Formats: sequence, C-alpha cells, structure tokens
Amino acid sequence: MSYGAIALHAFCLAHLKRQQALVESRELPWYQPAVTVIVGEGGGLRAIDRLPRWGGPDNERLVKSLLQAGGHAGQGAGGEIGGIDLGQVQTPESWVNRFAACGTVRSASVGPARVDAQLAGAVARITTLQVLSARGSRVEAGALASLRGHSQLASLDLYQASFEDSELGGFKPQDGLASLDLSDSNVTDAALTQLCDAHKLTDLGLSQTDVTDAGVSALRELSSIQILGLASTAVTDECAQVLKQLPNLQNLDMSDTQFSGKGLRELLGCASLDRISLSGAKVSAEDAAEFVRLHTAKHRAADVRGRRDDDGFPVVVELAAR
Repeated sequence: MSYGAIALHAFCLAHLKRQQALVESRELPWYQPAVTVIVGEGGGLRAIDRLPRWGGPDNERLVKSLLQAGGHAGQGAGGEIGGIDLGQVQTPESWVNRFAACGTVRSASVGPARVDAQLAGAVARITTLQVLSARGSRVEAGALASLRGHSQLASLDLYQASFEDSELGGFKPQDGLASLDLSDSNVTDAALTQLCDAHKLTDLGLSQTDVTDAGVSALRELSSIQILGLASTAVTDECAQVLKQLPNLQNLDMSDTQFSGKGLRELLGCASLDRISLSGAKVSAEDAAEFVRLHTAKHRAADVRGRRDDDGFPVVVELAAR
C-alpha cells in the first residue's frame, strides 16, 4: 500500500472515530457510507447528508481525498461519493468532468442552469449515473440527445424546466428510464407524443402543465405507467377513456381539474387503481363513495398483484388535500 493510501486510510478512520463520538452523544445519526457533495458558488466543497452535519476544513479535505482516490475511501474506511449537487455553480460542466472519473456517482443535480449539449455530454460520461435532476433549467437544443444511450439512467427530473417539443424526441427515453418529472414545465401535448418508446416508464409527472386530453391520449402505449400526475392541467372526463386502458395504473392525481363523476365512473374499468386524488376536481362526495363501492365490488377478488392485504382494502379516493 502506498504512503498516500495509508495516509488517506488513517485520515478516514480518524474522521469516523470523531463521527462515532457524535453518534454516541446523539448529535448525529449512525454513519452511512454514501456521500453527497455540494459545490458552492465560490467553488468550495461541502459534503452533506451522509457525513457529519458540521462544516469546516475537515469535510473539504475528505471530499478532496475521495476525489484523489477515485471516489472511494478504501475498504474498511467507509465513504464514497454517491451524489453531486452543482446547482450553485456557474460552470457546472467543469465539475461534472472532475466527478465523472469517480466511478461511484449515482445521482447528480445540475439545475437551475443553462443545460446545453456540452454540459449534458459531460453528465453522460458519468456511466454510473442513475438519477439526474435539472430542475428549473433551460434545456437547450441537443442537450437531451446527448443522454441517448445512457443505459443506467433511471430517473430524470425536469420540474419547472423549459425546452422545445423536439427535445424529448431527440432524447428517445431509454428502456431503463422509470421516472420522468415534467411537472410545472412548458411540456405540450405534441411533446408527449415523443414518449412512445419509454416502455418501462412507471412514474410520470405532468401536473401544473398545459397538457390536455390530447396529450393523455399520446400515453396509451405506455402500459407500464403506475403513477401519473395530472393535477392542475386542462384534462377533462374525456381522458378517462385512455386512463382505463393503462393496465398497471395504481396512483392517479386529478386534483384541480375539470374531471367529474362522469369520468370517475369510466375508471371503474381500471382494476389496478389503488389511489386517486380528486381535491379541487368536479367530483362530489356521493360520486366518490359510489365509485369506491362499485370498484371494490368489481375488482376486490380479482386483484392478483398483492398490493392489497388479505382483507382487500378498497381503492382510496382523496377529495380533500391532506
């Protein structure tokens, strides 16, 4: 073992001993090995979440040591860079390039920022990346296309992001993409037609967007969808014709929409539905109670997915915000 590796190992052990003292004094939860690194405006490093909550030079020194060691603190010492947050950095691509070689980064946040092809290309070089957030970002032409072929990416968060319709088409969501949040973004009905290849997408957020029944119609081929957020959109009862064809839909949010009892009755054909949120929708308490009664009678004994217990709890209908 080299002198540098020995020194790093000794430093990390000392770091953990100090942390153990905090654990025993109940000032800090038990240590977990993943590290989230936040890069501040001045380029200073802070390790948070899974390292001691106190700041100072020790944390910066540990993060730099982890970087020099390729993301790992070594077997037995504990600690690896599992996530990076670059939301406060003016030139995030330079930092992404530094972390790309770690081989341990599984989540990254780069927003709000101007996400261009150069930044997205740097992110794509983090081959271990599973979760990417670009919240509040301006996604420029060709940026999402740079992520094509990233086989590990499972979750993409574009909440409050802005992009052209063609961007989703250039991205061509990979088979492994399970979660896509487009809530409060400028996504349109036309953009949703680009998602037809996302066959393993289970969680799709479209709340607080201009999506209409036409946009929901474009989702009819996404048979794997389990969670769908349509709150505060322009959808109506007409979209129920498509929603009831989604065989795995479990959780549906229709809050603050024009959805009414008529559309709710159409969803009686959706056997997998476990929960529907209707706060602020045009559904009466009587309609909701009747839906629960009929849905339970129709599907209670037919549920073979194991999501309900032996007593066969019925679908949950939320009429008021929790």
